[in-house]
Amino acid sequence: MGKAKAKAKKKTTGARAKRDRRRKLATEAPASAEELLTNVPGLDALQDVPAFDDLPVDEAQQAAFDDFCAHAEEPEQMQLGAVVRLDRGFPLVATADDAFRAEHAVGFAKSRGEDEVLLPAVGDRVAVRRAPGHDMGVIECVLPRRTSFERWRGRARGERQVLCSNVDSVLIVQALGAGDLGARMAQSSDDEIGELARSFNRMGEALAAGLALLSFLLVLPLNGLTIAMSVPAVFLAGSYPYTKRFLAIPQAYLGIAFGFGIPMAFAAFQNDIPLVAWVMLLANVFWAVAYDTEYAMVDRPDDLKIGIKTSAITFGRFEVAAIMICYAATLLLLGWVGLATGAGAPFVAGLVVAAGLMGYHYTLIRDRDRPKCFKAFLHNNWVGAAIFAGWVVDYLLR
Repeated sequence: MGKAKAKAKKKTTGARAKRDRRRKLATEAPASAEELLTNVPGLDALQDVPAFDDLPVDEAQQAAFDDFCAHAEEPEQMQLGAVVRLDRGFPLVATADDAFRAEHAVGFAKSRGEDEVLLPAVGDRVAVRRAPGHDMGVIECVLPRRTSFERWRGRARGERQVLCSNVDSVLIVQALGAGDLGARMAQSSDDEIGELARSFNRMGEALAAGLALLSFLLVLPLNGLTIAMSVPAVFLAGSYPYTKRFLAIPQAYLGIAFGFGIPMAFAAFQNDIPLVAWVMLLANVFWAVAYDTEYAMVDRPDDLKIGIKTSAITFGRFEVAAIMICYAATLLLLGWVGLATGAGAPFVAGLVVAAGLMGYHYTLIRDRDRPKCFKAFLHNNWVGAAIFAGWVVDYLLR
């Protein structure tokens, strides 16, 4: 009994709130067009606005425009235009001479028939009136639509809402890695999308095989140690994409794959792999974990949804501290390499600059803001450039 009363009271309160809102709207003076336009972006703030010449007008639309102008008052004010944006109910209309905001003519929004919706949508070709000296125009007619992209709204009393019109092509984009790709491809084996996905897979496999063969051919003139090292190098590069399913920190595996060229280079030039080469590889692993964890912080919500493993997920709330520890380990290991090889001041200066850049990265990632984390990831090219420049200058000055 008590629950029924509470439910009835809640329903009555909701109905009363709706009535109060309707009364408030009825007593308030409607906002003028000038007031509404204050919240609409200005034309100078817009970018990549399509030009009228890029939006073709077909014969039916041109004929409808000519017919409308023949019966319109002051036809010299009429212009053929295309709606290229819609902001808060104010269309942006592009014509052969200009682009300007427009309003709807009085009574324009009424339907001529059950299936015809006259409110202009993006892509519509329209007959728009613009009086001399006026900044805004008035759309008086929507010309025949070749196509329309619509949705249903309003539930039981619903109506069609045209989202855009005169669209020739629609691209439906979906990540191939989302869900079970094999099952989806098998299910859509007879359609064009499935065939396209399989074609891309075959192209990718052929490209990978071709590059692997070319790399092996480039290694063949070198010594036997380098050729032997190329086998695990190919395995590392080819197996990394699958490690996110099994390894808690796949970024470390990525660092080994990226840095395996270091011991291979020593093998090619010295026919030997000294301790310095392995320490440089280890430094590269720590650096890769640092910068790719910054990238993984950007993708973490999506990675959690699809169930893959990354260092950002593994480190959890300690990911920022882990990144800075990996940065420090990178610098310490490279510092040892510098001491072992007799590097001088330019090399040390490069490490100091790199340390400063890593400190800057901390200011970007400490709040875990995704765009800033991505910026820190991209900024690591300057870290590598500083270390490389210091090493090159030190070598040239010896």
